[in-house]
Amino acid sequence: MTAYQNQAIPAVQCYTANAGVYSLLPQSKIVYAGQCTPAMDCVLRFMGNLFAAKGWGSLPVCTGQESQPGDIIIRQSAPAQAGADKDQAYEIDISDRVQITAQAAPGVQYALTTVLQLLIAGNGALQQGKIVDFPDVRYRIVHLDNGRKYFGVGWIEALLREMSMLKYNQLELDLTNDEGFRFRLDDMTVDGVDYGFLIGGNEKLEGYENDDFLTQSDMDKIFETANACGVEIVPGMNTPGHMRQILERMRVNTGKDYRWKDPEGVSETALAFADEAAVSFIHGLLAKYAAYFAGKGCRFFDIGADEVANELHKSEGIGYLYHNGFYGTFIAYMNQTAALVKRYGMSPRMWNDGCYYENDVDTEAYQLDKDIACQYWSGGWEGYVTADPSTLANKGMKLVNVYRDCYYIVGKNESTTVEKCLRFSNNVFHKLTNGETETVPNDYGSCFAIWCDQPNFEDAKTIAAGIYLCMRAMGSKMWNGGDTRSLEAFTADVERLGLVPGGFTPEGALAE
Repeated sequence: MTAYQNQAIPAVQCYTANAGVYSLLPQSKIVYAGQCTPAMDCVLRFMGNLFAAKGWGSLPVCTGQESQPGDIIIRQSAPAQAGADKDQAYEIDISDRVQITAQAAPGVQYALTTVLQLLIAGNGALQQGKIVDFPDVRYRIVHLDNGRKYFGVGWIEALLREMSMLKYNQLELDLTNDEGFRFRLDDMTVDGVDYGFLIGGNEKLEGYENDDFLTQSDMDKIFETANACGVEIVPGMNTPGHMRQILERMRVNTGKDYRWKDPEGVSETALAFADEAAVSFIHGLLAKYAAYFAGKGCRFFDIGADEVANELHKSEGIGYLYHNGFYGTFIAYMNQTAALVKRYGMSPRMWNDGCYYENDVDTEAYQLDKDIACQYWSGGWEGYVTADPSTLANKGMKLVNVYRDCYYIVGKNESTTVEKCLRFSNNVFHKLTNGETETVPNDYGSCFAIWCDQPNFEDAKTIAAGIYLCMRAMGSKMWNGGDTRSLEAFTADVERLGLVPGGFTPEGALAE
């Protein structure tokens, strides 16, 4: 890769340099050659503010005017190369002015982000030439475990601004997990029952600190920031596993015991997914939340399905279901849950260990809804035989690569390093936890996951500092797998580009 490609994070796909230098001038403006849609107007206002915040002045946006030297011109048209998504691709022709060609608002935003980063790297000047850029995968995701640990509005907004500068385009908000249910709707009534008592953190958690949660007005504010940043919100509510908080509070407050029971005992974390009353309860609650998120324009919903009753079955819960006659009922439940989400116009995603266990793709009762996308986080372990990535791909499932060596895990993060993130590939999936991998073509999506297994082990500031470089490295490799920068070079480039306005500092504080 050339030095010019590496001046941005993520690195651009191609930068062909010519003689001469473009300079941003005091009279420079953005000239938009087209009719400005609401989405495009949002992008131009957001990026104008970002240019100003980084010290490059407020660029007025003009339409129907002739361009002058120093201007940035935006032409809405399909670029020659599209990568994984034509709406995200763009070209930049740099002479005495900058001309951006992009088909849609995301491409314009990413092009302007690249221009801003190159201006910072070049102290206000760009090498003349042509940039051709596009993402290797369509969805570049950050998954935030906001169920086990509470993250406030300000922290999540800072994360969204970081993501925007790094060209991530989805924040998956995991709102329920064993130790918490962290989002309360204004109206929690379902079939005449107010389920507000479900909200909060698990008081039995060792080192329990708080019962904080996001309110509906908090979430509304998060959506405002996400929309401005060009980042989609993907809500997540895990079921039928990882439900300890919900099941415990149901039992204590209503006397209804919806926990999974089998010959081995009672699960503290899994829903009794074969019980009609239990399913009716959780689906009623899910429908309430699905209606809210659909109203916010969400297109995807994470329905969970991982590690079902693992604590009861020695970390092999789904294996137990498969070998003891319960797996078909589990799959039927997941298909019903997927159908619920689809009724609200959203596409379901689930974690991979629930999908076609032991590579069993032929049994009729085990067939998953064809619209479910698979988030591949684990290749299994001895006694826990998840389907291979190639099996799922051949079955027609869309795969999101959630590579386990690149997690940030609160409380046990010693295995994740920036070096590992810089070696990440969208096409390389973990096949087994002993390090075996499998290469499967992937242009759908990849994910950087922030898990809070021990939520009180680190505060939010420590977590922000911990993810600062890893998130940058993962974002760059998701966009452009050809980025081969060394750790030293990458770190120097990060330092040169400086802080994201309104994001995090390297020490984890909220940036000005």
